[in-house]
Amino acid sequence: MNDNKKIKAQFEYENACRKRILDSAPGAERSAAFSAAYNGLVAGITNGQFAESDADDVTKASQKFSLVYRFLNSESRVAEFGPGDGDLAVLVANRVTSVALVDVLESWPYKLPKKCRYSHGDGVHLPGDVGPLDLVIGSHVLEHLHPETVPDHLLSVRNALSPHGRYIIFTPNRFAGPHDISAGLSDEASGLHLKEYEVRDMYKLLKDAGFRRSVWYAGGRGMYLRIPFCLIACTELLLSVLPRHVSRRLVNFFPIRALLGIIVVGKV
Repeated sequence: MNDNKKIKAQFEYENACRKRILDSAPGAERSAAFSAAYNGLVAGITNGQFAESDADDVTKASQKFSLVYRFLNSESRVAEFGPGDGDLAVLVANRVTSVALVDVLESWPYKLPKKCRYSHGDGVHLPGDVGPLDLVIGSHVLEHLHPETVPDHLLSVRNALSPHGRYIIFTPNRFAGPHDISAGLSDEASGLHLKEYEVRDMYKLLKDAGFRRSVWYAGGRGMYLRIPFCLIACTELLLSVLPRHVSRRLVNFFPIRALLGIIVVGKV
């Protein structure tokens, strides 16, 4: 099967899973739909039915770590939602006391350092045995959650954090999307990115969940600069009133694209 056929097959699979998750009832039914979707996705990639995941996960993890490490010390207790292959968690483990990896997979398929442990979860809440925590990392997680559950997710993280704890969120901006398998096949995310957000969405969600402050960053490729929220919000506002063909050209300009990648640290 060539790559185009694999991408199309994955798109059709993810689109069907998306509908099942969005239509599912809260609770056990939604959790089961969510777990089935991702276990099936992993199986499809493993058996060659779907496209391979990015080959440079280690590089991407190292780049993100250049921001994450600023919030670590040897006593830090850390959790990561949706840890992918665990590359970022392994880097973090070298600097901290403990790292909990939380995902919907029934079991963790990779070898982990001693400081790391795997906790099976519903993809929304931190398991009860995880915490209190000094730092939680959510790298490309929120866009995969049912929009109705995101407030619960943020509240779960907020309640698990120690005083002065932080939640680092990396999530794609919808103005630069779609970023899932539907890129090039649809104008909007139609795969397992159930919703791609704007910074104004994220600001309100964090505030409503009880985070005292949110700090915003722009960048990528290992370089991150702290920037004012209003700069990103105004850029989004401009893009929202421009014709789509114009806004698409603008977001492909690297400085704008770097600005639009939603990177925020929520502080308790």
